[in-house]
Amino acid sequence: MAALTAAGISGRESNVLHAAAGGVPRDYIARTRDYDEAAWRDHVHALAARGLLHDDGSLTRAGRELKDEIESTTDALGLSALHALTDDEVETLFQTLTPITRAVVAAGDVPALTPMALGRDELHDGSAHLAAH
Repeated sequence: MAALTAAGISGRESNVLHAAAGGVPRDYIARTRDYDEAAWRDHVHALAARGLLHDDGSLTRAGRELKDEIESTTDALGLSALHALTDDEVETLFQTLTPITRAVVAAGDVPALTPMALGRDELHDGSAHLAAH
Protein backbone atom coordinates (compact mmCIF):
# COMPACT_ATOMS: atom_id res chain seq x y z
CA MET A 1 0.00 0.00 0.00
CA ALA A 2 2.89 2.37 0.66
CA ALA A 3 4.03 2.19 -2.97
CA LEU A 4 0.48 2.70 -4.22
CA THR A 5 -0.13 5.64 -1.91
CA ALA A 6 3.15 7.25 -2.93
CA ALA A 7 2.13 6.84 -6.58
CA GLY A 8 -1.34 8.30 -5.95
CA ILE A 9 -3.11 5.05 -6.86
CA SER A 10 -6.06 3.81 -4.81
CA GLY A 11 -6.48 0.17 -3.94
CA ARG A 12 -9.37 -0.16 -6.38
CA GLU A 13 -7.36 1.53 -9.14
CA SER A 14 -4.44 -0.80 -8.45
CA ASN A 15 -6.65 -3.79 -9.24
CA VAL A 16 -7.56 -2.27 -12.61
CA LEU A 17 -3.88 -1.53 -13.35
CA HIS A 18 -2.92 -5.06 -12.34
CA ALA A 19 -5.47 -6.54 -14.72
CA ALA A 20 -4.35 -4.21 -17.51
CA ALA A 21 -0.77 -5.39 -16.98
CA GLY A 22 -1.89 -8.99 -17.38
CA GLY A 23 -1.08 -9.95 -13.80
CA VAL A 24 -4.47 -11.46 -13.02
CA PRO A 25 -7.48 -11.79 -15.34
CA ARG A 26 -9.94 -8.92 -15.21
CA ASP A 27 -12.96 -11.19 -14.65
CA TYR A 28 -11.28 -12.77 -11.63
CA ILE A 29 -10.49 -9.40 -10.07
CA ALA A 30 -13.95 -8.03 -10.85
CA ARG A 31 -15.62 -11.07 -9.29
CA THR A 32 -13.43 -11.40 -6.21
CA ARG A 33 -13.19 -7.66 -5.51
CA ASP A 34 -16.86 -6.93 -6.25
CA TYR A 35 -16.58 -4.59 -9.23
CA ASP A 36 -19.62 -4.14 -11.40
CA GLU A 37 -19.18 -3.04 -15.02
CA ALA A 38 -19.88 0.63 -14.21
CA ALA A 39 -17.34 0.76 -11.38
CA TRP A 40 -14.68 -0.92 -13.51
CA ARG A 41 -15.37 1.48 -16.39
CA ASP A 42 -15.18 4.48 -14.01
CA HIS A 43 -11.73 3.39 -12.82
CA VAL A 44 -10.57 2.82 -16.40
CA HIS A 45 -11.74 6.32 -17.36
CA ALA A 46 -10.08 7.89 -14.29
CA LEU A 47 -6.79 6.14 -15.03
CA ALA A 48 -7.06 7.03 -18.73
CA ALA A 49 -7.58 10.69 -17.79
CA ARG A 50 -4.25 10.50 -15.93
CA GLY A 51 -2.53 9.01 -18.97
CA LEU A 52 -2.04 5.57 -17.42
CA LEU A 53 -4.52 3.59 -19.52
CA HIS A 54 -5.82 3.81 -23.05
CA ASP A 55 -9.59 4.10 -23.39
CA ASP A 56 -9.75 0.36 -24.13
CA GLY A 57 -8.21 -0.38 -20.71
CA SER A 58 -4.72 -1.30 -21.91
CA LEU A 59 -1.64 0.24 -20.31
CA THR A 60 -0.03 3.29 -21.85
CA ARG A 61 3.74 3.61 -21.74
CA ALA A 62 3.38 5.83 -18.65
CA GLY A 63 1.06 3.26 -17.11
CA ARG A 64 3.57 0.46 -17.73
CA GLU A 65 6.39 2.53 -16.24
CA LEU A 66 4.32 3.38 -13.15
CA LYS A 67 3.21 -0.24 -12.73
CA ASP A 68 6.82 -1.43 -13.00
CA GLU A 69 7.92 1.17 -10.45
CA ILE A 70 5.16 0.14 -8.02
CA GLU A 71 6.07 -3.55 -8.43
CA SER A 72 9.79 -2.87 -7.88
CA THR A 73 9.08 -0.85 -4.75
CA THR A 74 6.64 -3.44 -3.44
CA ASP A 75 9.13 -6.25 -4.06
CA ALA A 76 11.91 -4.38 -2.26
CA LEU A 77 9.69 -3.60 0.72
CA GLY A 78 8.24 -7.11 0.88
CA LEU A 79 11.56 -8.88 0.58
CA SER A 80 13.03 -6.83 3.40
CA ALA A 81 11.07 -9.02 5.83
CA LEU A 82 13.10 -12.02 4.68
CA HIS A 83 16.45 -10.33 5.36
CA ALA A 84 16.19 -11.37 9.01
CA LEU A 85 16.29 -15.02 7.90
CA THR A 86 19.20 -17.08 6.64
CA ASP A 87 18.96 -18.66 3.19
CA ASP A 88 18.27 -22.01 4.87
CA GLU A 89 15.44 -20.49 6.92
CA VAL A 90 13.90 -18.92 3.80
CA GLU A 91 14.14 -22.27 2.03
CA THR A 92 12.44 -23.98 4.99
CA LEU A 93 9.72 -21.34 4.99
CA PHE A 94 8.99 -21.87 1.29
CA GLN A 95 8.96 -25.64 1.65
CA THR A 96 6.66 -25.41 4.67
CA LEU A 97 4.20 -23.11 2.91
CA THR A 98 4.15 -24.97 -0.42
CA PRO A 99 1.67 -27.71 0.67
CA ILE A 100 -0.69 -25.03 2.00
CA THR A 101 -0.37 -23.08 -1.25
CA ARG A 102 -1.09 -26.20 -3.28
CA ALA A 103 -4.21 -26.94 -1.22
CA VAL A 104 -5.54 -23.42 -1.75
CA VAL A 105 -4.82 -23.56 -5.49
CA ALA A 106 -6.42 -27.00 -5.79
CA ALA A 107 -9.55 -25.67 -4.09
CA GLY A 108 -9.87 -23.11 -6.91
CA ASP A 109 -9.69 -20.13 -4.59
CA VAL A 110 -6.91 -18.36 -6.49
CA PRO A 111 -6.21 -17.85 -10.20
CA ALA A 112 -3.68 -19.86 -12.16
CA LEU A 113 -1.24 -16.95 -11.90
CA THR A 114 0.08 -15.61 -8.62
CA PRO A 115 -0.31 -11.89 -7.96
CA MET A 116 3.33 -11.63 -9.03
CA ALA A 117 2.35 -13.25 -12.35
CA LEU A 118 4.24 -16.47 -11.60
CA GLY A 119 2.64 -19.54 -13.04
CA ARG A 120 1.79 -22.13 -10.40
CA ASP A 121 3.97 -24.64 -12.24
CA GLU A 122 6.95 -22.38 -11.56
CA LEU A 123 6.49 -23.27 -7.90
CA HIS A 124 6.37 -27.03 -8.56
CA ASP A 125 9.10 -28.08 -6.17
CA GLY A 126 8.39 -25.71 -3.28
CA SER A 127 11.88 -24.22 -3.40
CA ALA A 128 12.68 -20.55 -2.97
CA HIS A 129 15.32 -21.08 -5.71
CA LEU A 130 17.80 -18.87 -3.88
CA ALA A 131 20.74 -20.33 -5.78
CA ALA A 132 19.18 -19.11 -9.05
CA HIS A 133 19.09 -15.51 -7.84
